Amino acid sequence: MNHFVKVLMVIFIVMVFVGGSVQWVVAAEVTDYPKKGRILTIIVPYPAGGSADTQARIIAPLLERRLGIPVVVSDKPGAATQVGMTELTSSKPDGYTILLGSFPGTLIPALDPTRQAAYTRKDFKGLALFSFDPFLFMLLKNSPYKTMKDVVDYAKANPEKFKVAVTGILLPPHLSVLEIENQTGAKFAPVFFDGAAPARTAFFGGHTDGLVCTLVESAVATKGDLARIIGIMDEQENPQAPGVKTMIAQGYNVFMINNEGFVAPSGTPPQIMKILEDALKEAAADEQYAGKIKQLGASVKFRGAKESEEYLNKLGNQIKPLVEAARKKQD
Repeated sequence: MNHFVKVLMVIFIVMVFVGGSVQWVVAAEVTDYPKKGRILTIIVPYPAGGSADTQARIIAPLLERRLGIPVVVSDKPGAATQVGMTELTSSKPDGYTILLGSFPGTLIPALDPTRQAAYTRKDFKGLALFSFDPFLFMLLKNSPYKTMKDVVDYAKANPEKFKVAVTGILLPPHLSVLEIENQTGAKFAPVFFDGAAPARTAFFGGHTDGLVCTLVESAVATKGDLARIIGIMDEQENPQAPGVKTMIAQGYNVFMINNEGFVAPSGTPPQIMKILEDALKEAAADEQYAGKIKQLGASVKFRGAKESEEYLNKLGNQIKPLVEAARKKQD
């Protein structure tokens, strides 16, 4: 055997050894998950008090019980979810940082080039979807408008005079307002807030005439008899809002559903994704969680990592043309 062949064999053996070592280290890290002494952080890209924040704080103790490590909720609002998503996608993909967002809202900045997000759709993966919650249109209890038709008629006769509180430019509440405008010729004056809680506060304070939010986010107002719902953006009426007609039934083809779900940084090992998925599935099945979510007005529907990723891809294909059309309209 000549010298050259011997050198190649040595290199091959070293490569196999190094490769085996790397694989062993990775495998050890995965089998060691979740490691005692570590903390699982759930990032919420909205202010405290909103729907996602509420769900995260219900789920956190259930995950602690399942995983055996502390679980903390970290609210990171800003730039229509970009602050929180930037932190998620720049974190180490080791299973100790995940994000609970509202979709399609949390997905939109990655689909909108004008946002100049520091991440793309390829930088995060669907982990689990938990619940769905329809958007709706609300008025204060003492509003002079009684129906959706009253609101639309006023906004047509008085362009940009009817103020509507929404969360972020081109997020679902704003998109739904744009859709109503496209179908009716009305012209609203959207007022943008960085989260459902501040939007709701401004609405209660009389700083806006209307509010677009989810059914869960409306609970404080409806239970306190402060406001009333005049239209639900779903295909069917909701038992949590008895007697309220859908937007479709009122002649406005507006369908907008909020899905609460978890994502993880791309590159998170499949074995860790599976452990997290199983823990989240167990939390979703917990009677304590289901009861609290029902009280809030949402509906539980768990979907795992594979279905979540497929849903996000499908949603992206549906939402991206809407975002592009809205941007062209603004230009």
